[in-house]
Amino acid sequence: MPINSATGWNTNSLNLSLDLYRLEGEGYLLSVHDGDPGTTGANMVAGTSRVACAFNAAAGGESELTADVVFDMSAGDEVHWVGRWLEDPEGSYTFHGYKAAAKDEDGNMVPVTFEVDGTLTVTEHTLGAIDIQPS
Repeated sequence: MPINSATGWNTNSLNLSLDLYRLEGEGYLLSVHDGDPGTTGANMVAGTSRVACAFNAAAGGESELTADVVFDMSAGDEVHWVGRWLEDPEGSYTFHGYKAAAKDEDGNMVPVTFEVDGTLTVTEHTLGAIDIQPS
């Protein structure tokens, strides 16, 4: 059985853990940030809101978005990071980390800049082993 190098878990255990994590709470939301979100989800792009999303059942040690997530953006906006939030049953939100909005060929974060009003479509935001590691 394959072992995930990030966790040392076999793939079936990792898939089960991701599915339990994925089903936690009331749902997930994504957000866009123009600065480092840190551990609290700071620096959301002004005028944007969190957008609901869902993740597919885990396979191969990852869980991918079920559909694209679209953000309305204004001219002059710059997006560095896409954040992930979990809504609890009481309607509160907990920040659960972030990933680069775009990367260069070396894997470094590069900002996405809007010269005119438009949309940012997040087509990929995968839950993986790193998302369920204790901090």
